[in-house]
Order: sequence, then C-alpha cells, then structure tokens
Amino acid sequence: ADSTVRLWDAIIGSPLQTLSGHTAWVSSVAWSPDGTQIASAGHDNTVRLWDAASGEMLAVLEGHSAAVNRVVWSPDGTRLVSASADETAIIWDGVTGTPITVLAGHINAVTSVAWSPDGTQIATAGRDRAVYVWDAASGERLFAANGHADDVNDVAWAPDGSRLLTAADDATARLWDASPGDALHTLAHGDWANGAVWSADGSRVLTWSRDGTARIWDAATGAPLLTLTGHSGWVSGAAWSPDETRVLTWSWDNTARIWDAATGAPLSTLVHQGRVNGARWNASGTRVLTWASDSQTRVWDAASGVQLLAVTDLVTDITSAAWSPDETRLITAARRSARVWNISGAVPEEVLLLSGHTGTVEFAAWAADGARLITAARDGTVRLWDAATGGEIMVLSAHGGAVTGVFPSPDGVALLTTGDDGMAKVW
Repeated sequence: ADSTVRLWDAIIGSPLQTLSGHTAWVSSVAWSPDGTQIASAGHDNTVRLWDAASGEMLAVLEGHSAAVNRVVWSPDGTRLVSASADETAIIWDGVTGTPITVLAGHINAVTSVAWSPDGTQIATAGRDRAVYVWDAASGERLFAANGHADDVNDVAWAPDGSRLLTAADDATARLWDASPGDALHTLAHGDWANGAVWSADGSRVLTWSRDGTARIWDAATGAPLLTLTGHSGWVSGAAWSPDETRVLTWSWDNTARIWDAATGAPLSTLVHQGRVNGARWNASGTRVLTWASDSQTRVWDAASGVQLLAVTDLVTDITSAAWSPDETRLITAARRSARVWNISGAVPEEVLLLSGHTGTVEFAAWAADGARLITAARDGTVRLWDAATGGEIMVLSAHGGAVTGVFPSPDGVALLTTGDDGMAKVW
C-alpha cells in the first residue's frame, strides 16, 4: 500500500494530483460541507487536510497516539473532530489544522463521533460501551451515557438535536436526552441490533436485528409501536419509504418485505431463491428494487407486491443494483462484470455488458446525469463507462486492493473512493 489520497478529473478520469503523505492505511475521508476541502484520517495517527481543487496538502493534524478511525466536519465547515484508537477525540480548527481541544475520557477505542445539528455539541461512542456528549466550544464533557453492555457501534442525533440514538452489540438501541443526558429508553431486541434510524420528523425510530425482526418505536416514550415479525433469518437492512408510511426490510431468509408503518401489517413478501443482498425504494415510493444471491434482480410494484420484472445474470450472487435516473434501465453487478438492462418494454433486454474488472464488482451506479456508469471492484479499480455505448471511458486503477467505499461529492460531480490499500482518491 502506498497510503496516498489521489485526485482525478471527474469527467475523463485523468489523475490531477496524488495526495501523498499518509504512511499507513487511510481509514476515513470526508468532504467539507462546501466541497472545497477533503479531510483524511489514517492509521499513521494523523488527520490531513487537502485542497480539493489543487490537491495541495494544507495541514497535517498531529496529536493522536494511535490509529484515527473517523473524521467528521462540523456542520458549518469551520472545525473537524477525529475519533481514535488512543481513546480520545480531538477537535481541530478546519482552517489552520491546529488542535482546539482533546476530548479524553473513553477507556477504549472511540469508534463513532457525530456533531449535533447546530454544531454546538459532539457525541462520541466507543468500545468501552460508553457514549459521551461534549461541549464543542469548550471541550467540557457534559454527560456520560452509560448503559450499554457491549461495544457501541454508532451514535446519531435526532433531527432537532434534542436526543441521541445509539446501537450496540448488547442487543439494544437506546435513546438518550441530549441535555442533561438522561437515559430515556432502551429499545430491546433479542440479538445484536444491526442498525437504527430516525424518522424524518424525529417522532419514531426504526431498528433491525439479527433476531429476525425490525421494530418501530415511539421516540418520545420508547414504547414499542410495532414489531415487524415474519422473517426467519437475520434482518440485514431496513428503510422507511419516502413518505414514511411503509417500511422495507430485507433478510438472509431469501425475502424482502414491505410493512405498513402505522399498523405493522405485512403488505407484501418479495421472494427470492437466495439471500437478499440489498433493496431500495424508488424516489416516488411506487416501486422496490431487490437483488439477491439467486442470480436475480427484481422490480416490484410497491402497492401490490406484484413482481413487475426480473433480470437474470449468468452467475449466482448479485452484489449491487441501481435504477437509471429515469428508471428505464437497470445496472446489475455480479462477480467481475456489470450489465445494463432496458426495462422500458414488456420484456427486460440486456443492452450492455461491462467487462474488464478482474475482481468481484461490489458497487455499480449511474452518474447523476445518466450519461455515465460507475463500477468499483475488489481488483482495486473504479471504472467509468459510457451509458449509451458501454464503452470504457477510463480505468482508475490506483487502489492496490479492494475498493471499500464510494462517496459522491456534495455537488455530485466527483467521487471519493477508499480502498484497503491505505488510499483515498477523488475522481
């Protein structure tokens, strides 16, 4: 691994700059809110700031004594906070890169960090089972939210900043008052809480678990409103519909399911013949896309649960799928290739085969303009394709290992990728 961050032309993929400086694995990257800077965190114990246009390294933020796990910008872009295996978080000046204050108190690695919506407070969570909230101006610890009995994996603020939501390996999600930090409610599952998310208005919480259920909770009282029971395997994901009247879940039991978010009634069971790897709503909430290990990607009518179409790849495990912006085409990924399908007619038609990767394609998506396609694979490459012809526009082969993440810039014109080779790159 060469432990660099690289900057690439977003249209043709030619390298603009190599952002060299990290001497070990790059573990986290984040765009500034205005898209002009990039912060990167690494296992070399540093955070680095880069000019996103020129590739110039603006500052090296030194202060941690162990790997930096995560870096996050404040909502206004003036500060950053980093979370480290050295049991601390540090607030940094986003312009000069100088440390403002050290948030010390955890007794094991800090795994998650989040700014409050107004930027006045910071929440941290760690492997010591603790959640802390800090004053972002003074660095004073305001409260400790103790109660989890295993590693805390994530922390999220309510949309209005009044409460915190945490999820942990102790089979619970928990709600906390963000001031003065009282434990409000324990949202109990029968096994690991795999994830949790707020509703847009902060009135409800959706959780999902390895116990085979998803649950909806009253965020004010912590009362269980609904238990969505029906899966016979671990629930690996869940999502509110765009209008939040329904919930979509997907599971290792070979199904995705749609539920009434008001009554908990099962509305539809979307059946595959293999583990469902992912699912998503379309923008209007009228259709659902699922992809699975049975070689099929399927589109369903969200109201009736009727399968509208299915496309079948030649291999068994579909790893990624996405609609085109106008929803007339699909891209699916499996093993070392991706395929584009025209789904506007009565019968789906394969129109493009995108081949060239030498490792499993883990990510496939359309560019926002619908004119290009993006794939990322375990061969360490990101490839750009012409969506009309399938022609390969550029092979961005700078990662020396698997591509582990793909993140769009705030304006949607660039991509930030991370790899297990110790690099992050902008394309």
